Amino acid sequence: MDDVPRRTRSVPSYRIVADRDKKAHRYLSACFRALSFVLGKVWRISFGWWLDPISQRRKNQALWNDVQANLYFLYSGGQPIIETHPNIQPFDYASVRISYGNVLYCFTRGRGEVNVTLAARHAPARSHELSKVIAALENARVAPIGNGLASASSAIHSRLAALDEAFSEGRYSEFEDKLR
Repeated sequence: MDDVPRRTRSVPSYRIVADRDKKAHRYLSACFRALSFVLGKVWRISFGWWLDPISQRRKNQALWNDVQANLYFLYSGGQPIIETHPNIQPFDYASVRISYGNVLYCFTRGRGEVNVTLAARHAPARSHELSKVIAALENARVAPIGNGLASASSAIHSRLAALDEAFSEGRYSEFEDKLR
């Protein structure tokens, strides 16, 4: 019986290679995460504290120029809210705010999208999306406005007086109930 070869189960070679690849991937992934963490901290300490606000101001200024071009009626009659220390937005986001009458308009652009939110001047912490505000004004369903400053301009321009009245101190609590 000793001279009869025994059958041993061997692991197929493709599984060995797959296990080795998984281990290598985990190791390289951990190294990459550690390296990106360290480089991120080095960037923030070396350059980010002064370069990020400059970059954010440039993005905000580009958005401000586009808002001036598309929403001239808000620019000419409203007041821009200029931040001395801009919030650093992720990716390519930019944000500008304009106060016009009883309404604070906030325009945010990033990743190819434009978002417009409105807040009452006396309650700036409670903001609402433009599409929801228009739906509440017209007692209609929420419909998308469009994805650009030109579509937001046409939506705001035709309803400027109604927006100003709805966000006034006397009518805002009643209007806010409609927004819910």
